[in-house]
Amino acid sequence: MAQIIAYQASVPSGIFGGTNVAIPVAPGFVTLADFGINLPSPANLVELKGTIGLSSQGSLVVQVTIRILRDGFPIYTTVQGIENNTFEVHYTVSELAIDFDVPAGFHVYSLQAQIAGGSASTQGPIEFSGTAITIP
Repeated sequence: MAQIIAYQASVPSGIFGGTNVAIPVAPGFVTLADFGINLPSPANLVELKGTIGLSSQGSLVVQVTIRILRDGFPIYTTVQGIENNTFEVHYTVSELAIDFDVPAGFHVYSLQAQIAGGSASTQGPIEFSGTAITIP
């Protein structure tokens, strides 16, 4: 049976309108949330969940690159397109990533974003959590 050995979360904002962080144009990234987690023993996996409320300004479609780092190294990357049109400018993006075979010790996970061009910012919520699991 799987056993949870550690859990940690970072919630800079749990509500829409609770934050306004400009997302930089590539190659720069902005760290939206991060946390440290201490694993008393190796974990078969760390399940990472992130939620970001985004808003585009100006451009019709903005490509947002979202990535997760462990100890400064990217372990997950995806791209999400968001639109700015008459009907919709706000989006809530949720990501799920699995980090396998994580060694024991203290690790820092970071949730970051950048855009390919145009203009976008966070609007909230921003939530990021990790659950370390061992499977005997």
